[in-house]
Amino acid sequence: MDDLGKKINDFINLQVNYVEKEGKTKFSTCNHSNWDNDIWAYKDIIIKKLKDRGYSVTQSVSYGVTDVIVTLSDI
Repeated sequence: MDDLGKKINDFINLQVNYVEKEGKTKFSTCNHSNWDNDIWAYKDIIIKKLKDRGYSVTQSVSYGVTDVIVTLSDI
């Protein structure tokens, strides 16, 4: 796996750890130089993978910032 793939997988696993420990987590991303551009560019893949793992994921956008909330599934 290349460095970018590892970085994305590590980020997903970190979010999963937070959800499993706290019941929910939130991360924000934006297309701006002060933000992590890889998380921004792959946010849709990150969200899909979290959903594929069975988590509930909602997102909202305000002023160009995407907020993603991940919770344990209700099922």
